[in-house]
Amino acid sequence: MTKVIGYLIPTIGLILTFTSVSGRPQEAPSHFVCMGNEPFWKLEIVSTKAKLTVLSDGRISREVDGTFRSRSDSSPSSFEWQANAADEDSLDFIAVIEEGECLDTMSDETPPYSYRAQVSIDGGRTLSGCCRTGDTPAPRPDREGISLADLPVADLAARPPEDWSRFLLDLLPSLEVCLLETPGSSPRVTKAWRVSSQVVGLRTRNAEGGWFECVTSGDGKTVTRFEILDPDTRPLHKEGRVVFSLAAQYPPSGACYQHERVLDENGKLVGWLSSDTC
Repeated sequence: MTKVIGYLIPTIGLILTFTSVSGRPQEAPSHFVCMGNEPFWKLEIVSTKAKLTVLSDGRISREVDGTFRSRSDSSPSSFEWQANAADEDSLDFIAVIEEGECLDTMSDETPPYSYRAQVSIDGGRTLSGCCRTGDTPAPRPDREGISLADLPVADLAARPPEDWSRFLLDLLPSLEVCLLETPGSSPRVTKAWRVSSQVVGLRTRNAEGGWFECVTSGDGKTVTRFEILDPDTRPLHKEGRVVFSLAAQYPPSGACYQHERVLDENGKLVGWLSSDTC
């Protein structure tokens, strides 16, 4: 097991360039989601804000403010998202995002993304990955004709005591915050447990094969530890037999999975519960 230690960058200088391969001027998208592997990283831009997360020997997670500007003197046309002025101790990141087909090299299922990205970090290290605009759903494989709206509602109270999903709604704040921390596409919870009233532990996976352990405060408001698990780590008892995905994601594919909708106490859809029946 590799422990990932959390730390913050003092200040980040970040420049994002959006280039149209057609050479025609285009509006700068206001929302981009980019991610890559080896190491796992994720960059999200929402209007004047950007958040970069990198998981490797250390964990970088930082949000910065900035502005868009058009580079009218460039050919082909391009746009920039640039962080507000940083001080002399800043750690610079430069990201270039170009329109064009991009394949996730670690997932055989995921269709191509519409943009590719390179992020230069630490004055020489380059991260490569794929992007989509925020108003475009993440690429998903065929779900074998599953109609998600017609799935049955999970009866969590009827689950056996040893099934972690019986307590899913109680653990939901922790599940949500850890899934948001999990890099890569299609994150899902493979097991969760309450250590005490003050601590919740859980494990997650993504479509690229990444495997993680997350620990939160009892109320799920704070992630206190996030680790990348070594592939040789022993799975927990019955880990992965029942997995949870957020409502914004699709449940995992495969003929072995039986899917159910998960509703909160107000009847709102919060996610999908998928049981491995094979």
